[in-house]
Amino acid sequence: MTYDEIEDAMLRTESKSFKDYQKIRKQNIHKMEPIPICMIDEKIKTN
Repeated sequence: MTYDEIEDAMLRTESKSFKDYQKIRKQNIHKMEPIPICMIDEKIKTN
């Protein structure tokens, strides 16, 4: 896919490249989500 095709697919769901874009996005969405962070309570840290 070219950048123009990707941009078109992002803007218009009826685009001929939309299905390809969705497939690529689905495979890579995990890379865009924030990394989970464990927050430890101060009471536990001091013990």
